[in-house]
Amino acid sequence: MVLKAGFLGCVIVVFGLLFATEAHADKTVDGTWTWVVKGRRDRPDHTVTAKLVAAGGKVTGTVTMQAGREAQVRDGKIDGKTITFQVVREFRGKQSIAKYSGTLNGDTIAGEIESDRNGTATKHEWKATRSK
Repeated sequence: MVLKAGFLGCVIVVFGLLFATEAHADKTVDGTWTWVVKGRRDRPDHTVTAKLVAAGGKVTGTVTMQAGREAQVRDGKIDGKTITFQVVREFRGKQSIAKYSGTLNGDTIAGEIESDRNGTATKHEWKATRSK
């Protein structure tokens, strides 16, 4: 009986540590993140700001773009150090979906953005830095 109780106690401790690690991993993305988007043609570069919060493997928040336009983070997920989310924007009556994916490394997230601009799929890199 002592052996069973000892084994059960070890199993409970291991699952508790795994859960605590998962919950902590979620929180590593919490904060305000910024990155620069290169301007097209003769337009200047602009800074994008994301305010992200994670809980239970899901990521929520807002992204503020050029001219203060704000959009909600959709379908956000964090799994270990991998983060993914979408941002849906409307501009001049057209909807654009940007799919962000990246790897979290301390106070940076680096990855790729996939979007559709006027029917043409585009991909480019992004690197965000957490504001202190």
